[in-house]
Amino acid sequence: MEIYSRIVVCRDIDVAIESILSSIPEGDRALVFRKGDSFLVEDAEAVMEKAYLASEERVVLILAANRFGDIVQNKLLKLIEEPPPGKEFVLVIPSKSMILPTIRSRLPLTYIGVDTEDAEEVSIPDMERLDLKSLYDFVRESKYLEPVALRKTIEKIAKGAMSSESYELDEKSMDMFRDAIVLSSSRPDSEFVLTALLLKLLARKRKKGIS
Repeated sequence: MEIYSRIVVCRDIDVAIESILSSIPEGDRALVFRKGDSFLVEDAEAVMEKAYLASEERVVLILAANRFGDIVQNKLLKLIEEPPPGKEFVLVIPSKSMILPTIRSRLPLTYIGVDTEDAEEVSIPDMERLDLKSLYDFVRESKYLEPVALRKTIEKIAKGAMSSESYELDEKSMDMFRDAIVLSSSRPDSEFVLTALLLKLLARKRKKGIS
């Protein structure tokens, strides 16, 4: 299969990398930048250094991590917009929601080991153990959800909160979920919607030992 620069959304990053490597045509070369957690600024600088090295063969640079921060993505943006001759870039991630819209608009999406419908959603935090840290970590990773994925995520949060029995929820309190769903279609700002919803929900969390 011919390799072109793209974003690969996958369930297993290492499996996806192996699939990409096996598809690289003979005569081309691959450079893999695999990070266990976050792709850092120094990692992006290493990619840029390798990308601008002259090469007679085509080089596929595979950038893989669980997280790509906004600063890192902005640093890579010009490289992706105007790649050096003979260079291809493949970003491998577990969820497209963490990729900046500016990069998503420039690279096609493909999926490895995940259904496209499932790829529109993100995993929600453990609602029984939700705290401020897990709340903001989740929001940070989900800040670029599209409206349909955002609505589905809100529905999952509502079901998770109810099934956990860790929150003081009544019929009136269900309005916060309905309001969030309305906002998800009229305001495509997933960071704002999810932060507001989860902070309200956290305020209703039962204290341990109180039923």
